[in-house]
This record gives sequence, C-alpha cells and structure tokens, in this order.
Amino acid sequence: MMTTVLITLAGFAFVAHAGIFLLGIALAWRQHSKKAPPARALPVTILKPLAGFDDGLEDNLRSFFALQHAAPFELVFSIDASERTGDAAALAQRLIAEHPAVSARFVLSARDAGDNPKIANLLAGAAVARHDFVLVSDANVRVAPDYLTRLTSHYSDDVGVVCSCIVGKGAESFGAAVDGLGLNTFYTRGMFLSMLGGEPAVPGKGMLFSTRAAERFGGLRSLLRYFAEDYLFGKRMLGLGLRIVATEEGLVQHMGRSSVLDYMRRQIRWSQIRRLYGGAAYAFELLTMNALAPAVLGGVAAAWLFGFSAVSFAAAWLAFELLCDLALTLKVGGDVSARFPLYWLAREALALPIWIATYASRHIVWRGKRLPFDREGRVTEPVEMFTKTKKGEPHYERRRFIMKKYPQIRSLMGHDTRTAWVTIAVVILQLALAWGFALLAAQGSVFAHPIAMVVYAYAFGAILTHWLSMTIHETSHDLAFKSHRANQALALLANIPMLVPIAMTFHRYHLGHHALLGVDKEDTDLPTRWEARVIRRSTVLKFLWLSLYFFVYSLRGLTFAKKPNRAEWLNIVFSLTMTALIVKTLGWTAFAYLAWSMFFAHSLHPVAAHFIHEHYIFSAPQETYSYYGVLNRVTFNVGYHVEHHDFMNVPGWKLPALHAMAGTEYSRLVSHKSWTLVLLEFIFCPRIGVDSRVVRSRAAFQRTRTQAHKESNEREHRWKKPAHENDLGEITGEVLLW
Repeated sequence: MMTTVLITLAGFAFVAHAGIFLLGIALAWRQHSKKAPPARALPVTILKPLAGFDDGLEDNLRSFFALQHAAPFELVFSIDASERTGDAAALAQRLIAEHPAVSARFVLSARDAGDNPKIANLLAGAAVARHDFVLVSDANVRVAPDYLTRLTSHYSDDVGVVCSCIVGKGAESFGAAVDGLGLNTFYTRGMFLSMLGGEPAVPGKGMLFSTRAAERFGGLRSLLRYFAEDYLFGKRMLGLGLRIVATEEGLVQHMGRSSVLDYMRRQIRWSQIRRLYGGAAYAFELLTMNALAPAVLGGVAAAWLFGFSAVSFAAAWLAFELLCDLALTLKVGGDVSARFPLYWLAREALALPIWIATYASRHIVWRGKRLPFDREGRVTEPVEMFTKTKKGEPHYERRRFIMKKYPQIRSLMGHDTRTAWVTIAVVILQLALAWGFALLAAQGSVFAHPIAMVVYAYAFGAILTHWLSMTIHETSHDLAFKSHRANQALALLANIPMLVPIAMTFHRYHLGHHALLGVDKEDTDLPTRWEARVIRRSTVLKFLWLSLYFFVYSLRGLTFAKKPNRAEWLNIVFSLTMTALIVKTLGWTAFAYLAWSMFFAHSLHPVAAHFIHEHYIFSAPQETYSYYGVLNRVTFNVGYHVEHHDFMNVPGWKLPALHAMAGTEYSRLVSHKSWTLVLLEFIFCPRIGVDSRVVRSRAAFQRTRTQAHKESNEREHRWKKPAHENDLGEITGEVLLW
C-alpha cells in the first residue's frame, strides 16, 4: 500500500513538472514571436548605478551613449562615494567627456549600514533626473541603438513597469556559460510563468517606469532597506492596479568570466527572493523547475506502472528538455555551442545544492559583500560572528589565585587508575552487547530488528561509547597512568568499539584547545567561520548541525590536520584491524550496532550535550561553564568543565573534590542544570548560535599570561570583589530556559 502511494506521488510530481516546463516554454516562445508595437519615443532618464568593474563594462556603457532615440534622454551614473577614485568612476567620467553630445552626468551617493547599495546609488541619480520616465539599467548589460525606442513603445497609461527579458551572451568561462544558459532558459521560462500566476517577475537590470506612478507608493526610497527591490517594486505597482509588461526586447548581459561558485552565489541570492516571498511553495521548486529529480521520479513511476525501463525513460525525458531549452536559447538569441549539453547538465546538477543552500543562509552576497536580511527581506546591519575579546583566557588567572588560596588542591593532582578498570569493563560490555545483537539476528529475533537496534544504540550504546571517548579525553592529559605510553595504550583499547581511529589524533590536538582557548584558527574546539556563516541561529540548521556533529567535528579537524605521526599511523592500523576482526567474528549486525552507537554518542544525545555546554555563551561574557548533574557519573565528570580547565592535571574522578575545596570560587559562576535543557535551549533559542563563542587573538592570549605575573596583587583583590563587580561578569546561578 505504502509503495503504491509513493509511486503515485512520484508520478504526480513528474506530471506537474512536465506540465509547468512545457507551459513555460510555450509562454516564452509566444512572447518572443509577438510583433513589436508602433514606435513611440518618450523622454527618459537612464539611471546607471555603478559598483566594481565588470567584464566588458566599457562596451556596456558605450552602447548607451550610442542610443538613437527621437525624444530627449539623459544618462546619470551614480556610484558610492567610497568608490569615487575607482576604475568604474574614472571610466564613466571619461565616457561622458568623450560624448559631449549626449546629456550625461556623474553623481556620488552615500549609504548607511543596512541600506541596499543599489537603491542608495539609484536615489542619488534619481535626485537629479530631469524626466518623469526613468529607466533603471544595471551596468552589466548592453543594448542595441534602437533599444530605448522599442522599450518605450510598450508603455501606456495602465502600465506600471516595462521590463525586458535578459539574454546571456559572451561567456568566456565555464561558470559564465552555465550562468548565461540559466538566464536564457530557466529564468526566461520562470519570468512568464510567474506573470501568468500574478507574480511581479521584474528583472531589475532593466525596468522603465513613471516616477509619478512610483511616488504613489513611496518610490525607490521606500525600498531602501530591502534587497529584493525589483520584485517589491513590481508588487507595489500591481497593488496600484497597474500592469507589468515583459517585452521581447532582449537586454543583453555580457557574461564575461566568472566561476561556478560565482554562479551559485548569484542563484542563491535570487532563490532567496523566491523563497522569502513564495513561502512554502519554494520547497516544490526543486521538482517543478529542475529536470533531474522529476526525470528520476518519472522513470520510477513509469517502470512501476507501465513496465518501462526507468533509466531509459529518465534519459529520454532529459534529452527532450535539453532540446526544448536549446530551441528556446536560439529563439531568444543566446549563445549556443557544442558544449551546450554540458552546460545544461551542470546547471541541472547544481540546482540541488543551490536549493539546499538557499535554506541554509540568512544573508546575501552582493559584490563580495555579505549582507544579512530579516524575515521581511530588509537588509540589516552586518552582525559580527563570534564575540571578540582583547582579554586572555580566564582559567590561568583563576588557577593561580585558587592555588594560592587553597594549596591543599595539590593533593588531588596526578593520575587515577580507576579510569583503566572502568574502561576495560565498558569495552567488554559494549562488545558483549554487539555480540548479543549478532546472536539475536542469527536467530531471527524481533529484538535484533534494525529499528530495535537503533533505539537500543541510542538509549544505551551511545552512553557506553561516549564514556569511552571520555577515556580518550582523560588519557590525553595522562590522567589514567603515570606513563604516557600506558595512557596511549588505554586510549587505543577504548577506541576499539568506536570503530573510527580517533584516539591518537585527539591526543595530538586536544591540548591545543587548552593552551590556546578561543584563539581563532588555532583552538581545535572552535567552530570554523564557514560553520558560523551557514548555521548561525537557524533552528532547523542548528538541529541538523547537532545531529551530524560527528561528521562536522571530523571535517573541522581537517582544517588543523597535519601529516599523521607515528602514533596516529599505529592507531589507524590497530583500529582498522580490530574493526575487521569484529566484522569477521561477530558479523555486520554487531558492526552496525557499534556504528550507530558511535554516531549517536557524538550527535543529538544528552551525553553529547557537553560539546555545547562547555564553551558556548549562554550568559555573556562567561565563556566556560560547568554541569553538576547525574550524567557526570558516566563521563568521568567532564561536566565539571570550568574546574577541568583550571586544573587540567586533576583526574576527572577528583573534580567533585576540587569543586568542594574551592566551592566559593565556583559558586559565583553560571552553571548548567541539565544537559538535555542545554540542547533544547541551543536549538530553539534565537540568541544562541554556532557563532556564540568567545574568540581572541594569540597576542591577547600571551599578553594576559605576561601581565598575570606583574599584577598578582591587583588580580587577587579583583577576585575578592562581589560577583556583580567581577571583570569576567561572573554571576551566581544556573542557566535557565529563555
């Protein structure tokens, strides 16, 4: 029954895609087959906002000086004051001087943080415009001499905006060719489909309008804080009861040279507009406006319902769409070469990562600048990632003061062999459980069903595996045995049920986290800037980030990785050998149980919450937190994390005793009451994100260490201040849900 439902849904998805695709082709073809209306020349001010120096910029701008128009027209170039000495500004002024017969001028604009840069430039130009009719025209397009006359011929009293299809030509790189093909096919189809559905698909690269009509809703100035200015401009014109006319007068965008990454960034920016204003409908765009996924679904449905070959059906449909898009490209006047199928396949293949990335970001990248935006589409002031401080890490100072005040703490330092005995017991228990699942699976028992195994791996296996990872943490500080090699051997033993060889690599890099806490690009526990930019404070993305934390942490480690040393090579060989023995002797069911346990132990699980509780800012400016709950009993008291950073040479077994000895010093700090609540707050609280970490420079780190020796008396006095006066902002209490 379920299979039939899924196949039916796949068939409906394919039919919907096919219908929308063919309708888009038909609408675009009809539009480009229409006869042009009688010529009508209107006086126009052409606003040219400049930013940066695009490929082919000079030829683009020269084409506007060559316009032949019966009515008066003028060119107004505008650029941000910060770029007044740049190449684009110099080019515009030179072209104005070379064409004295053309009415043209150059103005400077200024904008505040949060302004749309393009609208800020346009407002400066509009302020000096002489004509009521205004043509907003981007700097990366070029036109034919009669373009302005043909465009104004479409204007009438019931028209709010006249806009042009964009034709991509002149690509000089792979990324630019893919981009141009997308303009000639996907966006041409999408433009007319959107207008059929009553949506204002207005390309901002060329839109003609009357300023008197625009002033009825506030004009360009009302869009100063929005990044989707062209869409909103059209939406507001429709709100006035005026029509939007999309003409066949092709506006050529010279594609020049750009990378595939540039293409993806631009597509993500445009996709964000569709997602922002299309709402939940954008989720279906992957099926309606992309060929690969529907072709696969159609092939599956055709194979199930009619007995066709799924592969042949999918390939035939893809070939059909390719030919249709090839014909449309020729119709609009785009470039076509022998590599057209390759560009087409690349565009279709990139649709999925672009679709995913659209959901993953709350900012746009425009001219290399990262501009955040809110849920209304308003550009907001850039938010600094991470909390920067010029202070050194606080643990060194606190350790020196506590040692002076409580010298008896020295008796707690050293190793504790209880770690070894517990580790051996946990390794035996975890392997025994894996063996038990293998036996149950051989007997066909319901308790060995994959779902039951996954549940058990989450409920029990993850706790045991995480406990073993804490053994690796303890031994990285040489806290199980006096001998360093003995600690390494115990770590290798703990690594056996974990399957992945991580023990010696963790030993190698973990001490850097303590030695350089919060030092950007050197603290191995600090999220990368890429993580922070992508995840930020999105509830969905934080959930996914935590769910896949095992992989995230592993990939992050590659940014610090050096050539493996002898111990790491030994770890790799030993772990892989042990894993092979497990599979050989216990079977794949046992392997699956251990693999799921490993995954859950380092993902969205209460015991794994300490990865978040330790250093993410829940109560600024405190940067390290402790947890004193019951789960410490199965993690070698790693919850006592402030104490651990203060005294790395005190075994986890004795951290509660340390806390008791110096309790008055730790009671003033914020602590966590529950690791489960830590996960919930991190995921759902919008003020906490992946970038909620304190970062400092290495110089600040070293400077504080030096000052500590010179200012001990002053520091001792400071530590005796009431909590609310402490420089570290330490307060008494527990972190509560927001």
